[in-house]
Amino acid sequence: MKKLLSLGLVTLCGITLAACSSGESEVKVSSNSSSTAVATSEPASSSTAEESAVGKRSNPVPLGSTATFDNTYYAEDGTEINSNISMTISNPLRGQEAYDFLLSENEYNEAAPEGKEWLVFDVKMKMNKGSQDEPYYAMPSFTPISSNGEEVAQDTYGTFSEGSEFGYKELYEGGELSGKVALLVPTGDDTLISFTDFNSKVFFSLK
Repeated sequence: MKKLLSLGLVTLCGITLAACSSGESEVKVSSNSSSTAVATSEPASSSTAEESAVGKRSNPVPLGSTATFDNTYYAEDGTEINSNISMTISNPLRGQEAYDFLLSENEYNEAAPEGKEWLVFDVKMKMNKGSQDEPYYAMPSFTPISSNGEEVAQDTYGTFSEGSEFGYKELYEGGELSGKVALLVPTGDDTLISFTDFNSKVFFSLK
């Protein structure tokens, strides 16, 4: 009876630890100003602690600064690969200037719908840590979040000339990638850009 009870307690502890480890999904973010923070999926203990975490919505990575954070991706056989990524967002164009640029890239790009404007920005990514054999597939996993906290619906998508768009390429450890991203955002709104990939979520400011 004691052996069964002990076995049950060990099993329960194992389940509890597994639940805790799967829920934290730690993300480390640093900016060029050498600010460093650690954020987890657990609720912050206070609003001050939440705001101090660089890369969260309350304290996004400043425009032109480089965010460096841990991530996880998976090989074709499902093997988990721990990685570390550096990412910089820069050179935003908005409104008519952004649309004119999109037209120079592809004359069939559509004008932004009423109440929205085009946003075009540059992205640089480096795979600081990953795998020499299993590539990370970089995607333009960017979502605009309006100042009222809502995800901005994309009524249409901007397209670029060949080689200009960010993403849709494989990166091995040490590899770098750059390109442009186009998104629709509310006209004149202080919109943030969220990069979400597996267990990472980092917010970037456009100013």
